[in-house]
This record gives sequence, C-alpha cells and structure tokens, in this order.
Amino acid sequence: MTEETPGFEEKPDVPSGATPDDAEPKAADSSEEEEAAAPAGDLDQTVGLTAQLDQVRTALGERTADLQRLQAEYQNYRRRVERDRVAVKEIAVANLLSEFLPVLDDVGRAREHGELVGGFKSVAESMETVVAKLGLQQFGKEGEP
Repeated sequence: MTEETPGFEEKPDVPSGATPDDAEPKAADSSEEEEAAAPAGDLDQTVGLTAQLDQVRTALGERTADLQRLQAEYQNYRRRVERDRVAVKEIAVANLLSEFLPVLDDVGRAREHGELVGGFKSVAESMETVVAKLGLQQFGKEGEP
C-alpha cells in the first residue's frame, strides 16, 4: 500500500506538445554538447592543476628533505652534547683526584707511622672510600718506584 498525496502526481518535465519519451533524448543531446565544450576548458584546468600539483609535490619533497636533515642534525647534536658531558665529567673527576693524590699520600704515610688515630682515622677512611667510588685505584706494590 502506498499513500499518495492528492494533487501531487509525478510527471516528467516535458515541454508542451512533446511526449515524455522525447524528454530523454534532448537531455542526452544537451549533455553531449556540454561534453564537447567541456574538454577544452577541462584540459586547460587539468594542465593548470597538474602543474600546481607538481609544484606542491616539489615543495613537499623539499620540506621532507629539510625535516630529515634537521632531525639528523638534532640527533648528532644530542650525541655530541652527551659525549661532551661525559668528557667534562671525566676531566673534572681526574682533576679532583689529581689534587687529592698528595693528601692521600700523606694519609698513607701517617698510617704507616701510626699517627693516624681517632677522628682523623675515620676521616681518612671516608676520604679513601669516596675517591675509590670516583675510580681511583691503588696500583703497584709497596716499595716499587
């Protein structure tokens, strides 16, 4: 069952004096005329859009290359900074330990003579522990030049 609204009947738009079957060929004829006129305009538009697309692709390629270059530079920068940070730390530790060597030698001589007692002994042991954590190791045997 379908409901129909009174007064509204579907009728094709047909000029007076023509049958509904005549409407379709005229529509086809007009679309053929539009297609014949359209290729010339579409061709110019297509050429323009193709050129514009090529420019955009070129710009995209340049931006992509720039971005890749910047990312590589940033990674190199981070590696260099980390390497420099490690080098600075090693130099600082080496400088600190080289300044402490004469003091540690004096502490060792005081220990040999039995002069290291009480609070000085615990300070000396703490200092030796700290410099050992920083990487200082005793090498050679006693009495070696």
